[in-house]
Amino acid sequence: MPGDRKLLRIALAMVASGSLLIAVRPSALTLAVGVPLQGALVGFFPLLVGILRSRAPERNRIGISLLVGVLLIAIEVGGLVAGALSEDHAEAGLWTAVPVAVLAVVAGLVLPDSDALRGGRFHYGAAAPLTVGLVTLVLVLAQGSAGGWGAPRTVGYDTDGAKQHTPEFTAYGKSPGADRAVLDGATALALTGAGLATSQAQRSRLLDGVRRRQRSQPAADGANSSPPTRAIRLAPGA
Repeated sequence: MPGDRKLLRIALAMVASGSLLIAVRPSALTLAVGVPLQGALVGFFPLLVGILRSRAPERNRIGISLLVGVLLIAIEVGGLVAGALSEDHAEAGLWTAVPVAVLAVVAGLVLPDSDALRGGRFHYGAAAPLTVGLVTLVLVLAQGSAGGWGAPRTVGYDTDGAKQHTPEFTAYGKSPGADRAVLDGATALALTGAGLATSQAQRSRLLDGVRRRQRSQPAADGANSSPPTRAIRLAPGA
């Protein structure tokens, strides 16, 4: 049965290989493969806790506190560095995790084995849905435009990769595509309102929800109600 150290080394190798794969060749396919591999990092904390308990149980509380603090600092600093590098070169931020992951693999290899090994089982039933979920999420995000995100029901406009709060992004906000997005959004809101007004089932569902909220938070005369609630109260048949 694999011990905590062996599983930790496997998890470190998976995270390092996933990070390297994404950084070397960023694409939808490598993201779909690399992100699930990086998902192995969720096993770092329980594996490290198991190692700590076997080698220094008397320092369990202090060690766990240090583990939580180091992991949180690593996540925050890594995100800050990756974001800073991505400002000028979008792909540069992908390389942030690579050297850290390589160092972690080296540290895992030199980690001494315990004298008292304890067996255990790898839960494939839990790993399978996690892998499927991560792969599905990445594919949806990466291939959304090809699968229907660009359909008329989705409101948006092209900025050609311009970052927010920049002059380039502002220029695209004044483009014909942005104007169409505003009109599409207004049309969608109007059609939604018309659909609620003309559909008895949807209207009943909406009004029932309003009445339930009124009963849970009653107002004396409606003066403290929100404008949408007062408008619904004044609507015919409400």
